Amino acid sequence: MSLIVEASRRRQTADDPDEAAARAHERATQRERTSQRVTTTIVCLVLLAGGIGWRLYLDHQASRSTHVAASADIPPADPTPARAPDILPVDATRARSDDEPANVDSSSWYQPIDPPPPPPPQRKPVRLDSAPEAVRLELLQFRYSSHLYSSLPAARSLSVNARRLHEGDAVGDWALAEITERGAIWDNGDIMVDVPVLDLWE
Repeated sequence: MSLIVEASRRRQTADDPDEAAARAHERATQRERTSQRVTTTIVCLVLLAGGIGWRLYLDHQASRSTHVAASADIPPADPTPARAPDILPVDATRARSDDEPANVDSSSWYQPIDPPPPPPPQRKPVRLDSAPEAVRLELLQFRYSSHLYSSLPAARSLSVNARRLHEGDAVGDWALAEITERGAIWDNGDIMVDVPVLDLWE
C-alpha cells in the first residue's frame, strides 16, 4: 500500500514542475546555510588559536626579558680564587733577617685585649645612727616640715628648711636620692644615708 502512495506522489511531482523547482531551491539554500555555518566555525577557531598563540608569545617574551634583567644585576663570578689575607706579627714592620728562626712563637703575634672594667658596685644606704659622726651631725641640721610619699616617684615631695624638694633635688652637697615611706635617702657622692624623717619631725 505504501509503495502505491509513494508512486502516486512521484507522479504528482513529475506532473508539477513548479513544486519540483521549489524543492530543489530549498535543498540548495539548506546546503548554502550549512556551508556558511561550517566556514564561520572554522574562522572562529582560527582566530581563537591565533589569540592564544599571541598571548603565549607575549608571556614568553616578558619572562625572557625579566630573566635577562635579573641576570644583569648579578656580577660575573671572578675566576681567580680569593687570596687569603696575610697574618703578620705585631712588629711586622721589621723585616726578619736570614739568621732568625722561622718558627716564631704565635703568642707574640697578637696583642692582648683588656677586658672591660667591671661595673661599679651598687652602693647601699646606711642608717643615720650608723653613719660617721660628722655626717650624722650635718644631716641632723636639716629641718623637716612635711613628708609626702607616693607609689609614683614624681608625686613624692619633702619640705626641708622651708623648701619643697622632689627626688633629684639637692641641699648643699647632699642630693635627695629617694623619698621612702618613713624618710629620705641622702647622697653626697661618698656615702648614702637613710634618714628617718618621721622620727625627726618638727
